[in-house]
Amino acid sequence: VFDLGQIELRVLAYLSGDTEMQRVLSLPKDAGGDIHADVQKTTGIPTRVMTKNFVFGGCLYGGSPHVISKFTGIKDLALIEHYQQLFNQKYRQAANWIQYQRAEGLRKMEVTTLYGQKLRLYTAHSDEQVPERHIMNCAVNYPIQGSAAEIFKRILVKLNESIPIEDFVLQVHDEQLLDGVYQIPRELEHLAPFKTPLDIRYVVKWQ
Repeated sequence: VFDLGQIELRVLAYLSGDTEMQRVLSLPKDAGGDIHADVQKTTGIPTRVMTKNFVFGGCLYGGSPHVISKFTGIKDLALIEHYQQLFNQKYRQAANWIQYQRAEGLRKMEVTTLYGQKLRLYTAHSDEQVPERHIMNCAVNYPIQGSAAEIFKRILVKLNESIPIEDFVLQVHDEQLLDGVYQIPRELEHLAPFKTPLDIRYVVKWQ
């Protein structure tokens, strides 16, 4: 099994040029190279799971304090807003990029991924009026997750040169299960314009 460690955050750090986020992600994970651990330390959010839900829902993808409260269990909405302010201060360039992306997405109704794929945010053929907030959230979500998918696909294509397609058993988000013991070349970590660490684990198949 392998997955792309914190790939969406790495894409955000690259697209936004956030030097602090890039600094954290350049460190080994056991030496502080973990955005979620860094945010947890900065905010004091009790658990890692709550922190991940807060980072993705409350900082990257536009969830309101009410929505973040539901997924983190934090009842104090003012405290959630305070945590968001701390994140934005810590990762100012990423926060600015997110706000810019939201405004530009609403204006252009289109975003572009890392490798140049253009994605429409709204189609005129829709039967329902799409809320502006949803369009702005997608303006951030699409280029980040779309770029992460492009990177993952390029890695899979490269691996398929030496691993038969039938041994690609299961893909879930940014994780791939292979049937067999294969060496995953570390050169693949540099396939993208930024280092994309591969977290590799070998598991026993129980009969």
